[in-house]
Amino acid sequence: MKTGITGAVIKCALMLGLAACAIGGAAAQSGRITGMVVDATGAVLPGATVALSDDPDPPRQVQVDAGGRFKFARLAPGTYTIIVSRSGFGTVRLEEVLVGTDPVDLPPITLRLAPFEDAVVVTATRTEEPLQQVPMSVSAVTGDEIQQRAIGNLTELARWTPGLTVVDQGARGSNVVIARGLNTDSLNGSEFTGNNYNNGVATYLGDIPLAVDLRLSDIERVEVLLGPQGTLYGAGTLAGAVRYLPRRPDTEQGAFEVRGDLFALAHGGAPGTDAGLTFNLPLVFRKLALRGSVDRYADPGFIDYDYENQALIRPDTTTNYEIGMRRSWREGRFSAAGTLFHVDWKDIQVAGLTPFSSQPITLNGGGAVSRGIEFAGVAGVTNALSLRGSWSYTRAELSRDSPGLLDGGADAFKGDRLSGAPRHQGSLLASHTTLLGDRTLLRLLYGYTYVGDVLTRIGLRAGGETLPAYDLHNLSASLSRNDWTLTFYADNLLDEYAVTGVRQTPGLIARTRDGFRSRRYFANVLTPRRVGVRIRYTLW
Repeated sequence: MKTGITGAVIKCALMLGLAACAIGGAAAQSGRITGMVVDATGAVLPGATVALSDDPDPPRQVQVDAGGRFKFARLAPGTYTIIVSRSGFGTVRLEEVLVGTDPVDLPPITLRLAPFEDAVVVTATRTEEPLQQVPMSVSAVTGDEIQQRAIGNLTELARWTPGLTVVDQGARGSNVVIARGLNTDSLNGSEFTGNNYNNGVATYLGDIPLAVDLRLSDIERVEVLLGPQGTLYGAGTLAGAVRYLPRRPDTEQGAFEVRGDLFALAHGGAPGTDAGLTFNLPLVFRKLALRGSVDRYADPGFIDYDYENQALIRPDTTTNYEIGMRRSWREGRFSAAGTLFHVDWKDIQVAGLTPFSSQPITLNGGGAVSRGIEFAGVAGVTNALSLRGSWSYTRAELSRDSPGLLDGGADAFKGDRLSGAPRHQGSLLASHTTLLGDRTLLRLLYGYTYVGDVLTRIGLRAGGETLPAYDLHNLSASLSRNDWTLTFYADNLLDEYAVTGVRQTPGLIARTRDGFRSRRYFANVLTPRRVGVRIRYTLW
């Protein structure tokens, strides 16, 4: 009888002990920290990164939501350190934040504009370092800037990047990426991407080489490297490289974002739509997460297609010389960066045809040289108003005579200007933010871009023509409150008309062969004025 009673007592004690441990464990992980991140004007700063560290656990990290809030849950009692940072701003460090079983609600954390050298961190050299300290010409656009400026692809990004040109050859053709004017191929509107590999610019998704003009959704940042990058990025980067860096999955905090865009094109037909969603799902806390982005873009178009009238070698090398300077003043409120460059291009590769069967091949030409200057600057006029501008001048031309270089065996000569890239290119972005009431953020953006004239053939030979210079004006107003953002925008505000690329030459218009009417020449033009409203909802 004693034995039975003793066994029952032991079992009860064990059960009570296990229950106490479970309750104690739950209590040990019941701590929580919440807070808000704002700028010097009191406006919320969505997208800021908040890192939490303490002695017993490895660091944890979350992003501030659209309403400026952040949260850490399931914390053991103890003392923590909080580090808050955001691209373009300084870093705030909070020491000895005491956490118990009751929730801790921190007062608003204010981030101020950072000095230029601390504003953006890049990995262009395969290691993380501030943009200011990278010993080469690098431009970086963060995901927040891409979203604010509504930059949709590399063609639009190039208008804000000195030294980079993307020739828009329409939906049917593959765009041509040119760095510092190093291009000899004629603008033929090819449907084949292979013709664009000879321009010496490679694109990367992360660290994977991939020839793609990626839609810029859910992107951490885009880095543009100017000058030869063969040491780090291999063949195909004689002139530069473009790196798309997608956002990484968050293993601690789930997120769900829905976005939509409804717009009308001047000279177009039905309205267009651009809708998508991004999700982040932690599967194993702090170890494994799933992140994905799905988008659908429907462009109604604005040009009617006239169906009735339709119709081996040595490697090239570049030697790049450049000298640059970056400087900031007034604690980073004003900053500037400038680069002088000189590029020698030898054994230039151009597209050609075999003499008998007229099959596409790659040929070597003579040599070319590109020299110029690139400038970029930022001015924090007030806490609410900031200006960002860039300008570049590129003089790219043949450095020796090149017999038979062009279509039909036409000769090109020393001093002939190269095709495809403008000599002058510039941009200006004005941003003004203000707080309406206590929680509604208003952001006004005005953007101006200028692209100089472009030659379709080297030196205007072999039937080449000059595409006139053009400029664009964009305007947007965004209202953000809690998890919602509503944006009204107008792209190409003045409905500017400009030719961006051509196929073949005007001499091929209406040429008849064997009774067929040839349609081998046409022009690609700017998208006309686009006015719309987009909405974004982010659930954290």
